[in-house]
Amino acid sequence: VRFILRQPSPVWLHFTIEELQIFPPGQKNPQKDFPSWLSQLTPPEQPASLHG
Repeated sequence: VRFILRQPSPVWLHFTIEELQIFPPGQKNPQKDFPSWLSQLTPPEQPASLHG
């Protein structure tokens, strides 16, 4: 198993492996309450495909 970690959001200053949550296949992640500012962020642009 290989993990490639990237900073999930430019708003997050620190991101550590302890913050990862892994769920068994087929199990949905539990409902979480997110701050309102987090839901208003625009998604980053997708990087160019390396396979094309």
